[in-house]
Amino acid sequence: MSQESIELVRRHLEPYDGEDIVPVLSEAVDRLGPAPEPEAVLTLWAQDPSFRHLHPEAVWEIAVGGPLDVKATGPTEITRWWAEWLEVWESYVYRAVEYRDSGEWVLSPVDARATGRGGIPVEMRTFEIRSVRDGKVAATRVFGTEAQALEAAGLEE
Repeated sequence: MSQESIELVRRHLEPYDGEDIVPVLSEAVDRLGPAPEPEAVLTLWAQDPSFRHLHPEAVWEIAVGGPLDVKATGPTEITRWWAEWLEVWESYVYRAVEYRDSGEWVLSPVDARATGRGGIPVEMRTFEIRSVRDGKVAATRVFGTEAQALEAAGLEE
């Protein structure tokens, strides 16, 4: 993994680092409607300071062992998953702790403070790995432990 890939992942995460992402995703989902067209999603992504760094064939996988586990591929599936994700959260603020070279992946421990529907407070740390292809973030995989993320990246803790 090159320093360039680490910086790309940083540019992808920094625009909303420390900000509530729920209003951003809500606006995007509302704009795109219940049946988002791929070209409309890609146009929206191109205008966003974070999402413009996503590859048009991006894969987003959550594997923390809960009801939000998902694998979404491409702009339409990712947008549909955002809509489902928004049903769970009233607010969601994340902070990337660091960006670490993990071979073909960039590893980022991420701390989140969120409020679930019904006012349920949640604090958690996830371990996210991202791969880069064609100068864009091509895959994001989210895990509950660092060991799981390192194993998925083909490394041992």
